[in-house]
Amino acid sequence: MTGSVANNHLRKAQNIAHDIRQQIVSGTYRTGHRLPTRAELTAAYGVSNLTVQRALDRLRRDGFVVTEGRRGTFVAADPPHLTNYALLFPEPLAGNRTDNLFWHALHVSALEWDEPGVEFSVYAGFMGREGFDDYDMLLDDVQHDRVAGLIFASPPASLKGTPLLTRPGVPRVGMGGPFSDRMVSIKPDSESFVARSVQCLGERGRRRIAVLLTDKTPVATCEQYIARMRESGIELRPDWIQASSLAHPEWAARLVPLLFRGGAETRPDGLIIADDNLTEPVTRALHELGLAAPDDVCIVSHCNFPLSLASHLPVIRLGFDQSLALRHAINAITAMRAGASPEMRVCLPAVFDGEIDRT
Repeated sequence: MTGSVANNHLRKAQNIAHDIRQQIVSGTYRTGHRLPTRAELTAAYGVSNLTVQRALDRLRRDGFVVTEGRRGTFVAADPPHLTNYALLFPEPLAGNRTDNLFWHALHVSALEWDEPGVEFSVYAGFMGREGFDDYDMLLDDVQHDRVAGLIFASPPASLKGTPLLTRPGVPRVGMGGPFSDRMVSIKPDSESFVARSVQCLGERGRRRIAVLLTDKTPVATCEQYIARMRESGIELRPDWIQASSLAHPEWAARLVPLLFRGGAETRPDGLIIADDNLTEPVTRALHELGLAAPDDVCIVSHCNFPLSLASHLPVIRLGFDQSLALRHAINAITAMRAGASPEMRVCLPAVFDGEIDRT
């Protein structure tokens, strides 16, 4: 067989696989549906039995069909266009750990997901389009309907104009934001974190509260802390709300002696650590000052669940369940696949560690 003839057979097999795949994706052939026999496909497409076999082999490798001996070939119970969710990170992940704890929590949640009919495929590095080694593989998966939808862990500005953002019929969900008005966005409700953290410390009798933020915190969030504490009759001095570099969280430790100078009757008796990147250095600095928790200072610390990072003092963990975020993403993609209109803006409520259902 010459090269041109072989290529012709290969193209025909690819075309047949594409046609059958489209009928599966469109619902013409549903889960469990028995495909036409090889003889029927050979006659319908006017090709050899070998060409049909190559097409079916490709569909089987991609997870769209299963062969059950003489019973025939059937649409798989969990075809990839309904079960395989692409989770995209803007930067490469170092093993299973990344410096961005939000991304790390999403990644861990995906790795630990244990539910029939749901699989996550992780692609990393889209922030630098030139260095996105997974781009060609992901594009091939999208073009061959091997993903149910795309879940972006960060706004994909570097992918503007690519088929990953322009190809019709591909459900897309963004985590955090800001995202396009045309993309479903799932973001943490920072106002609920403010309200619940202040309420938690107030209920424990804390009347002088300090807040440690990051340099990425919007001014509006600072104003929310001030308003909540004023409503609750809690003292928040201007110098008791400070911010540290998110890129260099260890600098937050240097703020601790400034915040907690003075005697037990004048220094803060409550502390809100509003970003989990700051928890370890801040609690270490408090411990080095000889302060005990919760006796000297009661601490509410932000957390991206299911993570539970090291702390040198006992803390009350309040944050956002990234497993729940993935659940919302799956529901949105499922709705779009079914032709329904999902909720375009989903706000994750702040929850305490004990409120999360881990079953």
